[in-house]
Amino acid sequence: MAKFGRILIAALVASTCLSGVAHPQAAPQVAPDTVVAQDGDIALSRPGTYRLHDVKEAQTIHAAEQAIGPGGSIGDVPGFFTNKVFDAVPTILPAGSTTKALQAALDAASQEPGGGVVRLEAGNYSLGMIDLPSNIRLEIDPGATLHMRDVLLFVAGRGLTAETAGRAPQVINIEITTTDPQGRFTIDASDKEAGSHNGPFLIASAQNFALSNVLVKDNYTILSQVFLVPDADPEIGAKEVNGEIHRNLTFDRCPSFGVVQNIEGLAQHTGYGTVQAFCGTHLLFRDLIGHGGGTLRLEPGSGPDNLNMAGKHLGAMRDIRVENVTSIGGYTALYLKPHSKEIYGVRIDGVHGIDAGFALMVDSGNQNPDDLIFGRGHFHDTHVTGSVSLVKTHKGENSRIGRKGIYFIADSTRAGRSDWEDFPPDPSGERWKTADVIAPVLLASELSADEIGDWHRGFFGIDMSAAKISGESLLRPETVLYRQNARNLDGTRNTDLIEE
Repeated sequence: MAKFGRILIAALVASTCLSGVAHPQAAPQVAPDTVVAQDGDIALSRPGTYRLHDVKEAQTIHAAEQAIGPGGSIGDVPGFFTNKVFDAVPTILPAGSTTKALQAALDAASQEPGGGVVRLEAGNYSLGMIDLPSNIRLEIDPGATLHMRDVLLFVAGRGLTAETAGRAPQVINIEITTTDPQGRFTIDASDKEAGSHNGPFLIASAQNFALSNVLVKDNYTILSQVFLVPDADPEIGAKEVNGEIHRNLTFDRCPSFGVVQNIEGLAQHTGYGTVQAFCGTHLLFRDLIGHGGGTLRLEPGSGPDNLNMAGKHLGAMRDIRVENVTSIGGYTALYLKPHSKEIYGVRIDGVHGIDAGFALMVDSGNQNPDDLIFGRGHFHDTHVTGSVSLVKTHKGENSRIGRKGIYFIADSTRAGRSDWEDFPPDPSGERWKTADVIAPVLLASELSADEIGDWHRGFFGIDMSAAKISGESLLRPETVLYRQNARNLDGTRNTDLIEE
């Protein structure tokens, strides 16, 4: 035997004898007393060797898989998602399959040992609401378009009636992605009426989930395209009984351990956008693009609603990572506002605006800070790294702003305007206007670069010391604006906003 061959065999023998090291095997060993069915297969007749697969069968399976793409999970994302669904024989549904057929296929797949996979082939589907069960992966061909026919499309862990709200079974181990990781499937809601309610994804009491590789065609509808909310019952968030505050614990049934990535939304409502998280823990948001709205909103319910009234920590957020979010012609790429919640552990890396009002906007709550049931919350331990950029590429005004944003526009944008109605209308409705780019960062949660402000009134700071903030072709020289930069349309200092 050649010297190289002896060395190779010795190395292989040594590698299989390492104490405590597990080595994967191609197939189970054949016991000495196994009855060999295929006499011609030498490997099957020798005890201690490995069973060979049927080549023709493998070729048939491979050809079938290649016909609709390889599919597969996005894989494990440490700290956020673990793929626990393994299915060697996915259920394949052809173009035009009905809501009933898809629901039945998912329900059956969820009962398979190790979970089950359902695949949708390329083509058009007209679908109503799908209630996602546990232990499934839905793989959709990039050539598929799902036309929404109801207010909601994919729902996980959310009770939608008075009887089921706050009582939906928790859904675990779910994933929606494409058969080709380089492509995206389409959800089409472009025929919905502007201003109507519409939600492609509603994720509530769900644990270990992943949503990826989606293009959403919208028409300025209300609700973010991916909405992460609590599965709460209809009772109020809190009430006072004999001087004691009683909280509604169902407002803590929130999404946990999830990934939302590679999702782009078109024609978005300015007050909503691509993704909004009302609550959740251990969540990763990355590679998100929004056209027209706020691409990612880490923002619980606003004002004195039931979610805010559930308390500062019920239905809040913790351990959130944000990577590479972009707004094109929208309000802002990333919007942080705690309302009454205490939100902990947010890591942000890469925020970009292209012809948007801002790249990053951080705001404080505007509730009554002295209210016993709900006050003003804060972001804690929040750090921004990497690039934070805003670029103006088009002439004219084509970004979106709300009433607070109007106080920070450039002098040239303010010139000749004395009233809110002097700004061009926004397709999202009366609460929004079309304006021009403003600044890469608005820290309305801080009074100035030297003073954060009163904690009791809801002011807080975030760490941007490691961020690289830049602007290109902007109308203002500042890269970061604070609350004290607010001006009325006549150019005077806006003390109402400063003292809010």
